[in-house]
Amino acid sequence: MDGAKLALEEIVNAVQHCQFEVTDAQTDEAVLLKILQLFSTVVRCESGVLLDEKHLVDVMKSCFRIGRETRPTEILKRSAEDSLLEITQLVFKRVREGVLKTNMEGVFEFICDLCDPEKQGKSASCRLLGLSLSSCVFEIMGTDLASFGPLLKIAQNNLSRALLRVC
Repeated sequence: MDGAKLALEEIVNAVQHCQFEVTDAQTDEAVLLKILQLFSTVVRCESGVLLDEKHLVDVMKSCFRIGRETRPTEILKRSAEDSLLEITQLVFKRVREGVLKTNMEGVFEFICDLCDPEKQGKSASCRLLGLSLSSCVFEIMGTDLASFGPLLKIAQNNLSRALLRVC
C-alpha cells in the first residue's frame, strides 16, 4: 500500500506543479477540466483513502484555484465546484466511517475559510461555495460530529466567526 500512497502523492504533486502553455481558451479549458477529473479520481479511487490530509487540502486548493483564479468559464467554475463537493463528500464519509485515520481538520478549516469574508477578500459566490461545502460536512457527519472534537471546535470557532462577519 505504501507504493499506492506514494504514487497518488506524486500524481497530486506533479499535477499541482505542472505548467502548461497558454494556447487557446477552449484547449486550456479542456486541460483544466481533465485536471479536475483527475483530482476527483485520485480521491475517489480505492487507494484514495491513503492520501494524507496535506495532500487532500492541496487537491482542494487546486480545484478552488482552477474554478476561481484562471478566468474560468461558467462550465469550468461549476465543474470545479462539483469536484470540491464530491471530494468533500468522500472525505467526510470516510471520516465518519472511521476509514480515515485523522479527522481532516485542515480540510474543514479550508472549507470554513471560504466562508470568511476577511480571508483573502472572499467574494459572495465564494462564501456561498463555502457554505454549501460546510452544509455537506454537517449532513454527512450528522450527530456524529460531536464525537469528532477537533471538527466540532472548528465549526464552533472558525465557521461561527466567519458567519458572524458576514452579518
